[in-house]
Amino acid sequence: MLEKAGGEFTKPFKSVEDIHPSYWCDHFNSEIQELGVFPEMLDLSDYGELVPLILEKSEHGLLRALTRRPSSVHHVSQYNGITAQHFAVTWPVGLRHLIQAHADFNAKDHNGRRPIHLAIALDAHESIDLLLKADCALAPYFEGQTVLTQAMHSKPRSFRSPQGQTAIIETITKAYINRHKRLRELARSVLSLEQAQRLQIAESVMYERKTDRICKEISACGVHIPPALELGSENVYEVVDFHGSIRMAPETASTLWEGGFKDIWSPNEQGLSPMLQNWYCANFEMVQWFIEKGVSPDQRHRDGNFGALHIYARRISYPGAYFGCQVENVPSSPLLIPHLHNLESERDDCRCLCSPLGCSPVTFVIRDSMERDSQYGTFETFSSWVKKTSLLTDNEALWDAYAHDMSLTLPPKRETYIGSEDRTRTFLLQATLALGYTENTVQVYSHQQNAKSC
Repeated sequence: MLEKAGGEFTKPFKSVEDIHPSYWCDHFNSEIQELGVFPEMLDLSDYGELVPLILEKSEHGLLRALTRRPSSVHHVSQYNGITAQHFAVTWPVGLRHLIQAHADFNAKDHNGRRPIHLAIALDAHESIDLLLKADCALAPYFEGQTVLTQAMHSKPRSFRSPQGQTAIIETITKAYINRHKRLRELARSVLSLEQAQRLQIAESVMYERKTDRICKEISACGVHIPPALELGSENVYEVVDFHGSIRMAPETASTLWEGGFKDIWSPNEQGLSPMLQNWYCANFEMVQWFIEKGVSPDQRHRDGNFGALHIYARRISYPGAYFGCQVENVPSSPLLIPHLHNLESERDDCRCLCSPLGCSPVTFVIRDSMERDSQYGTFETFSSWVKKTSLLTDNEALWDAYAHDMSLTLPPKRETYIGSEDRTRTFLLQATLALGYTENTVQVYSHQQNAKSC
């Protein structure tokens, strides 16, 4: 009946809004594949006449359409804001023709995605080069995700080659340095000496964290800021990621440093400095790079008295997708970790029931893993922590503290996470034996804990 009335039907596409923003650009490849299965969505999504020609990679058809109706290059979908330029990143020949036809290569869809963002996500190096030569904007498509961090985002995709990703990172890094230099020079030529001094603008230093303030000062002087200098205000060394997937290499960091980006101390909104972010990612090459540049290895979190080992404990308790969610895949550092084994500095300011003297890193490991795993998983996580940290030192006092914290953090009657008292004692026995203790030691700790629980 609906068909006779001329109705159309198709499978609804998965909305981008249902996905975390950091994956919006990666999802574009699925959007293209869905159009191949359900071509009727091209009309229903209001993509215009150029998109089908781009998906077919019909150069003759595209040139004919642009000649017959030049205004078609400016068509924007009312449904989601996507343009032909977004799709053209998959076909550099078509993208070149659209740029020559004066298409808006900085067009944003309703989720803030520009062609450059999609080109990076799809590893379309030739399209990235075309867009950069056209002086496209390098603004992030959502707060905290710069084009540089997007390029460094490691994804388990079969079509991505390490060489190809490295080449894209190098290209984006050079462009990023160039754009910030241009913005700095524009500011120095427009702003008064008083304004420049207030913003602390120097000749050889980049000020990415002040980009928005600098742009406001320039605009207040009545000077137009070209779209190419839309850059965002995120620190270029920002790499924090829940799954540990944003991996900066020392070579990239050195290029940025030599290009004038010297802010390696400022914390992000979560209070993590760039070095502590790399502890969270277990990227020890970058941790060592920051130390060599003068960052203290004992650096603490902005909002609390805890440091690198506490942050690393979070990664051990949740390995993340980059490490295949397997704790044994998270690397350790025999060079860096022993230096941090200081009992006084290893405790934060927490004064909770399970940590009256402050939470140690092992408290983080056990507490977080209990919230996520079974009793067996908690033991595996703790054992891995032991292998990656305490066994790298002969500090017996540290081993004592670990066993003590473990006995406090694992209440015997906590049925939700551990189960019976017998199972808890078994856990304590296995874990403490892994530390090199005897069964007598375990019995002492178990007795103390049972007394506390009573």
